[in-house]
Amino acid sequence: MTGRVALTVSALAINVTVPEDLHWTDTRRGEEFTLTTVTIRLLPDGHLAAKAYGRPTAGLG
Repeated sequence: MTGRVALTVSALAINVTVPEDLHWTDTRRGEEFTLTTVTIRLLPDGHLAAKAYGRPTAGLG
């Protein structure tokens, strides 16, 4: 390849699995969740956004 190609990154995300001893709980819409993963995204304007994901604690164990 002789020429340079301009690349455009339209999305970039990192998914992090939180170790079990660092899990935490949160209440959303009246339901308690154990949060187990975090997704960090690079937005098109250069800012970062993070969101935690998990599963309901009711019925576990």
